[in-house]
Amino acid sequence: MLDVIGRSQRGRICELKRGDSVLRTPYIIQSDGCACGPVRIETEGGSRILNFFGTDIPLESGLLTSMYSGISADLVCAGGCCVLRLPVTGEEVIPDDAEAVVVPNGFELKDDSRKAVDQIMKLRAVAGHNRVLCVLGLAEPSTMAIYAYMGVDVFDDTLVRALGMNSVRSLPEGRVASSGNTTVENIRNLAEECGKIATFTSAERLRELVDQRATAMPQSVALLRIFDREGFAYQEEACSTVGCRFCCNTTQSLKRPEVLRYRERISQTYERPPHKRVLLLLPCSAKKPYHTSKTHKAFASAIHTAQHDTLVHEVIVTSPLGIVPRELDVLFPANSYDLPVTGEWKCVERNFIRTMLAQLIAQGYEKIVCHL
Repeated sequence: MLDVIGRSQRGRICELKRGDSVLRTPYIIQSDGCACGPVRIETEGGSRILNFFGTDIPLESGLLTSMYSGISADLVCAGGCCVLRLPVTGEEVIPDDAEAVVVPNGFELKDDSRKAVDQIMKLRAVAGHNRVLCVLGLAEPSTMAIYAYMGVDVFDDTLVRALGMNSVRSLPEGRVASSGNTTVENIRNLAEECGKIATFTSAERLRELVDQRATAMPQSVALLRIFDREGFAYQEEACSTVGCRFCCNTTQSLKRPEVLRYRERISQTYERPPHKRVLLLLPCSAKKPYHTSKTHKAFASAIHTAQHDTLVHEVIVTSPLGIVPRELDVLFPANSYDLPVTGEWKCVERNFIRTMLAQLIAQGYEKIVCHL
C-alpha cells in the first residue's frame, strides 16, 4: 500500500508498506549485496538481481534494449514490481497489482538532458501516481534533487560507486578529481543529499534546492532549462495554488511553474475593475502581503484620505511576478515570494514587466501615476 506523506510539486515523500517492511522515499537502493533494506540489488553471475520485498527479479533479461535503439522491451513483472527498460513510448500498460516500476538502464539518460526530460515524464505517466518510480544508474549528490523534482522516487548508488572507483569525489556542488578510492565518501554524500531532499520536500520547497544544485554541472543547467520549457504543463499539473513562502534567487527561478502560471494568467485573463480610472504604479516591498508593509500603509493613508479614492487602481510592479493588482496581493504567489533586492534588473525581467504593463495600460485608464 502506497501512502503519500508529503509533496513538493512532482517531488514527494511516500511510504510503501509490505507487512512490517517500509520503503520510504526518496530512497537509495544499495548495490553492494547488503542484506539490509526492503529493496536492494545483488550481483549474480555478472547479472543484477533486484530483491523487492523478498522477491528476486532479474534486471537484465530478455531483449536488452538501449534508449537509442527505438525498440521497446517487454515488461518483466513479479512480486508487485515491474522492470521496464528504456526507451518508453508512454503507452505501456502496467498491471493493476504492480506497486513499483523499475528502470534498469537509466544511466543512458545521464548525459542527454532532452531525452531525460522526455523519458522521465513518460515514465511517470506510465507509472501513474499510485506507484513508486525507480530509475537506476542516474543519481549523484549534485543531480538527485532535480530528478526527485521531476518525479523519480527511488534511486541507487551505482553511479557514485563507479565515480569513486575512478578517484572522483561526487559532491552536491559537483565532481572533484581526487586520489584513491572515494566510494565511501560518495555514498555518504548521496545519503546526506537524500535526507536534504526529504527535508525540502516536506517543507514544500524542493524547487529552491533544485535551483541551488542545478548550477553544479552543465548537464544539470540544461536539464532544468529544458524541463521548465518543455515540461511546464507536467509541472503545473502538480503545482499547488496555495503554498508556503519561497525564494527566487536565480534567473531560472523566474520560470518556476507557479510564477510562470501567474504571469500567463494575468496576461491572458486579468481585466481591470471597470470603475478604476487612475492607474497608480507602486514598488513592491520586502514584507508580504505588500499592504502590511510600512511603505504601503503610507501609500494607503495618502490614497484613502483623498477624494475619489475608489477611482485609483493600485498595481505593484515587481519581479518575478511582473505586476500585482492590489486586490491580489493577499493571494498566492504574490503573498509568498522572496527575492534578492539589488536595484539591478535583468533583460528577461524588464521584458515581461514591460509587456504586462503594456497589456494593462491598453485596457484604458484616464491617468497614470508612476511612483516607482
